[in-house]
Amino acid sequence: MVIVAVVGRVGIAPTLAAIRAGKDVALATKEVLVAAGEEVMKEAKKNKVKIIPIDSEHSAIFQSLKAGKPKEIKNIYLTMGKGKISQMSKEEKAQLTPEMVLERKTWVMGKKIGIDSATCINKAFEVIEAKWLFDLKPEQIKVVIHPEYLCHSMVEFVDGSIMAELGVAEMKRYVEYDMFYPQRREVKNIPEINLVGKSLSFEAADLDKFPGLKLGYLALEKGGRAGEKLHEADEEAVRKFIAGEIKFTQIVPLIEAEMRKI
Repeated sequence: MVIVAVVGRVGIAPTLAAIRAGKDVALATKEVLVAAGEEVMKEAKKNKVKIIPIDSEHSAIFQSLKAGKPKEIKNIYLTMGKGKISQMSKEEKAQLTPEMVLERKTWVMGKKIGIDSATCINKAFEVIEAKWLFDLKPEQIKVVIHPEYLCHSMVEFVDGSIMAELGVAEMKRYVEYDMFYPQRREVKNIPEINLVGKSLSFEAADLDKFPGLKLGYLALEKGGRAGEKLHEADEEAVRKFIAGEIKFTQIVPLIEAEMRKI
């Protein structure tokens, strides 16, 4: 197995090389499927290798599919959190600095992914990933807000059954699941979870509050190089924000403007 866990398009070449060498790939790099999903999945099928997602949401879907077959999927539900930024006014968001955006408690990430998470471009990438990983139509991919961070995504099957993966928000679980797949091993040094007294709630993901989310669906609608274009435009917009050249509220409109040119 080859684990691909780098940031950016640099992950595409080693992923394809591993596939063509007959190796299963544990994939954490979103951009691989966002920018080259069709080619990567075609090569994986041709070389009879597995692409096993490390990303928590897609791993949750992958694990939930143990209860059924991909052709039996009705819908999938990717979960997302609801941080303090989503509660801010447009004026407050316009004052955000990169340092303020990157103050996160649940998932600790690097600058690029942290900012992508705040704009929901990260979730837009996950929508595209899900399409390629599980061979889904865009309308089968739903996004719901789940503030408790206990459920990491769900699969709804054609018979109405819904399978979910729950657990502590700790990436060690997903990394070890991939490394030892198809076995499960004990994961040490992670907090124990007590479900007593806990609750699960789900809310609709309002596209007015989370405008970056719609860009994943826009990329799938346009097809072709749209995913690659989304990634390129996002990289440039995030670079400008970190450099102080644009405001936080300008990131998504800048990316969308580039997408509309396709």
